[in-house]
Amino acid sequence: MNNLSIHFEQAKQNIDRYSTLLLKWQEGEELSEGDLATLYYGTPLNGHTINAAVVALADTLYKKQQYRVAYHLYATAIEQFPTSILLLKKAYNCCYLGAFNKAESEKLLRRRDSLAALVEGTGTGSTAQDPIVVTHVSDEYHYLYNTLRVSDVATRNAVDKQGEITLDELTVTVRGEKQQRKVYFACYGETDADAQDFFIRKKGF
Repeated sequence: MNNLSIHFEQAKQNIDRYSTLLLKWQEGEELSEGDLATLYYGTPLNGHTINAAVVALADTLYKKQQYRVAYHLYATAIEQFPTSILLLKKAYNCCYLGAFNKAESEKLLRRRDSLAALVEGTGTGSTAQDPIVVTHVSDEYHYLYNTLRVSDVATRNAVDKQGEITLDELTVTVRGEKQQRKVYFACYGETDADAQDFFIRKKGF
């Protein structure tokens, strides 16, 4: 396995700029790729975590099409982990499907798109030596269902670990393809509970 911590080591070197970059980004200022990487990979280094209970409740309300209430819960979760690609996508979906707060929905979509592009540029995910690097297991599933367009995730295994970073191997079926393929992710701070939770839920991303 390669040195998977390189993105996080670089973010750590610029950690004193994190709060300033976050404020600029939230106000709509476009960041350079380097600053965006510092922001994304610096989020867990600053102690931010995803509140699984809040997200689970929001997901339940979202499925019931109670978009406004779900949106506010997702927004609360985003305050606690501001660079979650999946949460930004879900909050955007609430605004779009509920046909409210168009200006906010556009901001959410821009943030989501910028981070998704950043993550996609970290690797191909086709081998263990070239994984896609994410800050939370939820962003693995966002990539699989929204970028790669898989129809199913058959298996998921943690195949290696370097400090706080786990190398995940997922066997997936991509829409339109007959053969399954393996996709590799390097994920920071992964817990067994998160890994199991998202594997069970799989869809709805």
